[in-house]
Amino acid sequence: MEEIKHLLSMALKSNKKVIKGQEFSIEAQLNGLDDYINLYAKDVVVAVYDAIDEDLNILNHDYRKVVIFLVNVWKKRVWKYT
Repeated sequence: MEEIKHLLSMALKSNKKVIKGQEFSIEAQLNGLDDYINLYAKDVVVAVYDAIDEDLNILNHDYRKVVIFLVNVWKKRVWKYT
């Protein structure tokens, strides 16, 4: 979970123009059965990533750059350690 928070922080810093003044949070369930990550902006879900199916569902395209960066970095980290 700490690694995911770190990756989210990196994504936000690299996309300051897109997210200026926004509050973000994440919720992750990574238990091997139903793995997903939700990204929230101002308590509203903006994206859901299904880690098992590798399916990204962006619900608010204002945050597209942040979401894609976060998922790509996370996938590279997971692949590196498997």
